Amino acid sequence: MDADDVSRPNRLEVQVRFLAGAADCSVVGSAVRLIDEKGQGDRVIRYPRHLNNLREAVVAGRILAHPTAVMRRQFLEKIGGYRRVLEGVEDTDLWLRLVAEGPIANVDEVLLDYRMHPGNAGVCSRALLPGS
Repeated sequence: MDADDVSRPNRLEVQVRFLAGAADCSVVGSAVRLIDEKGQGDRVIRYPRHLNNLREAVVAGRILAHPTAVMRRQFLEKIGGYRRVLEGVEDTDLWLRLVAEGPIANVDEVLLDYRMHPGNAGVCSRALLPGS
């Protein structure tokens, strides 16, 4: 999560509770609300509730909002974490490798306000900017 994003106060509680009931889940994210530099915005991005395999993840396209990710350490260590050689798409690479180890899930609740501005680093972030 970037310093200018805003996590909802109950975010980690909701996600940890979800993981407690889904022992095989490798990572859980959430829906996000897009906000501007002033903290205003009402556009919500929702991600697939459950992805159980690589094919589902590839077809879905948008897998998970990186700043909302809560991962199980055992799965992350098993796949070796992020691969620096894939800078710029390291999160997508990580999700695709994690879903091969255990399902990926997203809670439908908005748990993060994601700040959008022209300086966003990610290609996906820039694609969501108004006028793009």
